[in-house]
Amino acid sequence: MLSVSNWISGTALNDLLIAVSWAVPLIQVIHILSLALVLTSAAVLSARALGVVFGQVDIEAVVKRFSPVLWGALVLMVASGMLLIIAEPERSLINPVFGLKMALLVAAVGATLLLQKRLNGIVSSPDGQITLSASLQFLAVINLGLWVAIASCGRLIAYYSTH
Repeated sequence: MLSVSNWISGTALNDLLIAVSWAVPLIQVIHILSLALVLTSAAVLSARALGVVFGQVDIEAVVKRFSPVLWGALVLMVASGMLLIIAEPERSLINPVFGLKMALLVAAVGATLLLQKRLNGIVSSPDGQITLSASLQFLAVINLGLWVAIASCGRLIAYYSTH
């Protein structure tokens, strides 16, 4: 990864991002706000599946409302994350916490897709109540935990130095 990091450091886009003093801070703000939207949407989906919030709202309506926000923000988060890697490749690519974050991201995307798929088609009773299997409730907890772990790893990257 060191050779990839060194190669990225020599690209014109890296030079541009470093030369424009406000570029990296702006991209970081976009990345963090995108993560906040992803984390909030995932939390709402998981919490609704567990019956903790929006108990009177049909679960399908919650999925339809928050899924586009989650996936749209995830695209923005990944795009801004890629720009941050290009701007500071040595900070990310050779950092084992970054590798853990990427592995967790793959797992979280899979868990979120599975949770959405399993929640689609579940019809709530007229009062909004549902009874979900223990495995689906466990998936909701795991889903939320993965997204929180990603946010935590993102923050820890700044404190884990490979130098």
